[in-house]
Amino acid sequence: MTPLHLLSAAEKPSQASPVNHEGARLAGNSEVQQLIRSAQQSLASKDLKSANKALRKAASLQPWRKEPLLLLASVEALEGRHQESIELLGAAALLAPTDPEVFGQLGAALVKSNRFAEAAGVFLQQHQLAPDQPGPLHNAGVC
Repeated sequence: MTPLHLLSAAEKPSQASPVNHEGARLAGNSEVQQLIRSAQQSLASKDLKSANKALRKAASLQPWRKEPLLLLASVEALEGRHQESIELLGAAALLAPTDPEVFGQLGAALVKSNRFAEAAGVFLQQHQLAPDQPGPLHNAGVC
């Protein structure tokens, strides 16, 4: 079984905006939001190729945002590329280390890839982030 590889600090996408001018950054936000909406429309019409392309562009424009990575991970999984999906979710977990939903999606992706021991560990991390939710502990126990 291959261990889950989360990006190291050296590999982690920059948290800082590459744009210093606030107006330009806001314009980038608008473009990324449009790309995400376009990808969602493509997904609704089952055009995975267009969704993938839009989300990759969004992720490249703002690599510090988790949203394009989460959607892109879903597209990769739908296209049968589970390892790529897991890697994207791992990157999203580094960007949002306190978001239990990210860890839930990562755990589910690991289960779909028959990586049950790793999934159980991720579900336990999810439980630590959201101890009032019973789902993560149940999922960890099932793995």
